[in-house]
Amino acid sequence: MTIRYVRSKDYDTVHMEGEWVILDADQFTVTKLNETGGFYWSLLAEPQSAEELLEKLGSHYSVPAGSAREELEEFLLHLVRCGLVEHEAA
Repeated sequence: MTIRYVRSKDYDTVHMEGEWVILDADQFTVTKLNETGGFYWSLLAEPQSAEELLEKLGSHYSVPAGSAREELEEFLLHLVRCGLVEHEAA
């Protein structure tokens, strides 16, 4: 079974000077993402598996998928713990 991830709701997001800032007005939190995190975040508007995210990262930044897998898994786990991303409802 493939796990797919998606934003848990539509958050206010600001992109400026290579950083992304996600504002969660309900939880009063601000989450900053680097350029790669922002790239993933933009894709998570639609359900994505980790494999799909890695393929798109590789196509966009010419990064081998294997080298970014561990960082992506940590990133997704962090966003899930923050409540910003959830597993797609089946």
